[in-house]
This record gives sequence, structure tokens and C-alpha cells, in this order.
Amino acid sequence: METVGLLRETPTILADLVKKLDKTLLVAKPEEKWSIQEHAGHLLTIESLWIARFDDFVLGKPFLRPWNGTNADTDAGQFNLQGISQILDDFASIRNAHMNLLEKYLPKQDEMTCHHQGKGIYLTLRAHLEMMLKHDQDHLEIIRKRLV
Repeated sequence: METVGLLRETPTILADLVKKLDKTLLVAKPEEKWSIQEHAGHLLTIESLWIARFDDFVLGKPFLRPWNGTNADTDAGQFNLQGISQILDDFASIRNAHMNLLEKYLPKQDEMTCHHQGKGIYLTLRAHLEMMLKHDQDHLEIIRKRLV
């Protein structure tokens, strides 16, 4: 399956992994690291950066918006105090909207470029989408490991 198809699938994969888990397991913070629920919340909050960077490609900006260097928005989200269903619904909704906006630019994804200052390289839109997918997969893998 292509990258965009896999990005579209992330909310479903995440929901399948976590929707039936006990709240205690969802909010457990092993070694004071993010809980499963906080990882889900992070995927939701980081989507705003992905959308902003997509705008940078579309607007022909020379540089991608930088990540703020912290995950303060994830911590501020207090995701352990929320219901997992709401987090999952919100993530699915924003990711779906993002992918729908992206669709018409896919034929140009190898032509659209922006400089990623943090990595010191130019990225095509395709490479940016692959980076997003790797990020998704990294967080899904952390969640899977907690379930064993």
C-alpha cells in the first residue's frame, strides 16, 4: 500500500490497538514515560504540525515550519484525563481531513520541495509524507510493545 494509504490507516490501526483496553493500562506511565493514551494524544497534537508543513509545501515556502523542540502541547493536552474514544475520534477526523486536502497534490509530490532546517536537507512532499508515516509507525510500535 502506498504511503498516503498507510497514513489514512493509522487512525484505524490505533483504534484497533487501544479501544478495548482497560483505562488502567491506557494511562499507565512506565518509567514516567508517556502512557498509551498520551501516545495517541501525541499523534493527534502533532497533526497540526504536519498540516502546517503541508501548507508550506503548497505555498512554496522555502523552509518547513520547525518543530518547537518540545512536546509541550502533548503534555498540556492532559490526555490521561480524557476518554480514549474522543482522542481516537478527533485524530481520525483531523487525519482524514488532512489526507483529503493532500489528495489533489499527490501528482506533484515529487516536484514540491521545502528545506527541513532541522535535518539540513530539502524534502519532497513524498519524503515528508514518508517521514510522517515513520513517526506514526514508531508510536504504534511503542504501543504494541506495551501490550505484550
